[in-house]
Amino acid sequence: MAEQAKKSNNIMYLHYAVVLFFCFGFKYLPQIGALTPLGMSIVGTFIGCIYGWSLINMLWPSLVGLLALGLTLGMDTLTAQAFGNQTVLVLIFMSVVIAVTTETGAMDWLVGKLLGAKFTAGKPWLTIWFLLLVAYIMGNFNSVIMALVMCAVLNSVFKQLGVEPYSKLPVLMFLGLAFCLMLGQVTFPFLGVGLVLVSAYSAMFQTALDFAQYIMFALPIGLIMTVVYVLIMRFIMRVDVTPFKKFDASMTKRDGDGKINRDQKWALFFFFAYCVLVLLSNLRMLGPVYQVCAKFGMYGLCTGTIIIMTFIKKEDGTPLMEFNKLAKHMSWDIIVLTAYIMVLSNLMNSPDAGISASFQMLLKPMTQLSPYVFIVAILAFGCLVTNFANNLVLTILLMPMVVQFSAMVGMQPLGVICLLFFSCQMALGTPGGSPVTAIMFAQGDWVKPGPMMKTAFTILPMLFIAMIVLGLGWASVLF
Repeated sequence: MAEQAKKSNNIMYLHYAVVLFFCFGFKYLPQIGALTPLGMSIVGTFIGCIYGWSLINMLWPSLVGLLALGLTLGMDTLTAQAFGNQTVLVLIFMSVVIAVTTETGAMDWLVGKLLGAKFTAGKPWLTIWFLLLVAYIMGNFNSVIMALVMCAVLNSVFKQLGVEPYSKLPVLMFLGLAFCLMLGQVTFPFLGVGLVLVSAYSAMFQTALDFAQYIMFALPIGLIMTVVYVLIMRFIMRVDVTPFKKFDASMTKRDGDGKINRDQKWALFFFFAYCVLVLLSNLRMLGPVYQVCAKFGMYGLCTGTIIIMTFIKKEDGTPLMEFNKLAKHMSWDIIVLTAYIMVLSNLMNSPDAGISASFQMLLKPMTQLSPYVFIVAILAFGCLVTNFANNLVLTILLMPMVVQFSAMVGMQPLGVICLLFFSCQMALGTPGGSPVTAIMFAQGDWVKPGPMMKTAFTILPMLFIAMIVLGLGWASVLF
């Protein structure tokens, strides 16, 4: 037994050494392609972190990656980009707001109502699809914040149903949430990431996309893909959903008869109030309401909610918001990992890194393919590479090629552009692909990074083929 433990420790030391080598030593190797010393440093830390996330844990490699980037950029610059980022600050404070719903039992009550509703009771696959549909819809507004919200819901679901940790069900459900949230964020061209990408297209080609046609193409495909994901879970991955079938209303009764109490009402009120305010801050058509909410921003809305919550007393006379007590619920895995991803995303877009130029070198041989084959190949390239690169930057990089080759075969570019947007949102394979995916990978009570990566790269080809077949077929009908 002692010999086995010693061998296990030696293997772990080897894993630590590999992470350290890539994070600190990779940049000293001969430069690859168009990568600059900065680009080599970025790629090195990313490879090291992926290795560490898979075989060690989520926190330690992220800390090492941040330290390595800090030595390259300067610690002041790193700190500003990592922990001065609004998304990271919101993750910290949003964790406390969600913790109130957990401590009071409000989230358990809400989940109990969902699982016990007439349209979901005894219908596990319908329940699963409904959860993914909610994620798809909410992804339109702020996918990172909604990822935290949906993870809180799913954690409560799994606890109440007695789901086995690290089994297929939690792995595929968390991947499904990430998939639907990211698809959702590009469905509407006047919200969030969709607006950024459409604006980039307009600036690049000096022409505006037709919003109505965009939605007519993207919305049906997005909704159908949520169904496709459930079908893959059921018939190909053969996920055991027995826990959903065993649900009984008594599982949600923590105290008394299970009715919602005053503390839970307050917790849910503030929880949903914050979610609504985030939605309002993204709806430009609301005019003055949007302007006020947008001025506060996600961080201002979150801290404002916490400030007001401190004045509310629970039934026992204690404050509803006991910040120091609730801070124990903060997931530093998620916070530090997201901080690293945000810095990485900013750096990948830098011309000084040479990463975009390296991608263009990789794509150059593909331009010799026939136009139809090239379009499918470039979409497949986007689907694969988005797992290791910033999906926004990658989409903008590939956009001119997709438009050029679709014109060569007489295809309406709008449909292909939408498929490109969707392809570059399939960043399920690594935590570095997207902050949304990073949050899912960090749900350490239910999933492990290794099986998550393996499962993601198993289902990605299926999702991509389904999207291409459905998308090109729908484009031929619509356009």
